[in-house]
Amino acid sequence: MSTSKLLNNFITISDRLISESVIDDNFSSVKLSPVESQSVVVSGGVENAVSLVADIPSTLTVPHIQENLDLTVTIQKPEVLRAPVKEGVEYGKVIYSLGDTVLQEVPLVASKTVTYADFWKRALDKAILGK
Repeated sequence: MSTSKLLNNFITISDRLISESVIDDNFSSVKLSPVESQSVVVSGGVENAVSLVADIPSTLTVPHIQENLDLTVTIQKPEVLRAPVKEGVEYGKVIYSLGDTVLQEVPLVASKTVTYADFWKRALDKAILGK
């Protein structure tokens, strides 16, 4: 993702050019660690779990004035998903924040499709998981 696209998250550029020095003087790039895939239990599916994955950029541009705050990463995902689960559909998200300010939300999507299981597997899952 280009610097100007990230910059658009913080300011609106209208009919003027912003030089690289202005960006360098007022913003910092924070390197993000990749979030590992998140496993979620699937109730009533042919498989017992599915991985949720995120397409996370390697850097995030933040204003210098907020540089002293800690970057926090929050992962929101369900404990259990009900089949069917569809590949590429959002089932959670990763939230990057500085203090109380949300900088970016990245969707967590299913890495593969999990279809319905047969009647007996769904009944067993319901008895064990309650869902």
